[in-house]
Amino acid sequence: PGPDCRGGISAVLKTHASMPVWLESHCLWIASRCEGSAFAQVWCLLRALVAASIQIPRVDIVHVHTASQRSFYRKAMFILLARLYGRKVLLHVHGGGFAHFCESAPLFARFVLRETLKGTAAVVVLSRDMAGNLRRYFPGKKIFVIPNTYSIEGPNENSGAAVPRAILFAGRIEPAKGVLDLLRAFSQVHQVLPDCRLILAGDGEIESS
Repeated sequence: PGPDCRGGISAVLKTHASMPVWLESHCLWIASRCEGSAFAQVWCLLRALVAASIQIPRVDIVHVHTASQRSFYRKAMFILLARLYGRKVLLHVHGGGFAHFCESAPLFARFVLRETLKGTAAVVVLSRDMAGNLRRYFPGKKIFVIPNTYSIEGPNENSGAAVPRAILFAGRIEPAKGVLDLLRAFSQVHQVLPDCRLILAGDGEIESS
């Protein structure tokens, strides 16, 4: 998605693009989706494919961000392009429903999934639960857990404002979103900062989590 799109992938990419390493590594953002009508989205995809055809031969690594359903099928075209040019592909999976997508996909879609994953050097997921689920479907594939990055902008030290000790999770409450990892980590934080609070805001598997 482009920088003006709503959603988690766009937010993560904007954070990446704001970091010095983005410029130092000469990263290029090619957006395959935009907001707007169906025609606008198809035109955006076509432009992205043309741009990718030009830029992929000039780079060393193609970092593809994907979610489930249409997002994955759209990104599969870019992975195929990278394979044709002999470039390494890092597939970055967002969204907790990707394992369910793999499980519930029809026969032909599963074939596309397997062949697409074969063309990747490694897969990045956001939590250990996601990694465990994907390893069941793609044994032997290199899968790494890297939580989403974010930019910390603290309050002005001279403002005199009190800094609340609270951590907010906003999203669907389910293991695939890393909630269990967060609870385990927060238990260690709470031992050091007993006045710190963890706030979970969202719906989902509240009881099981």
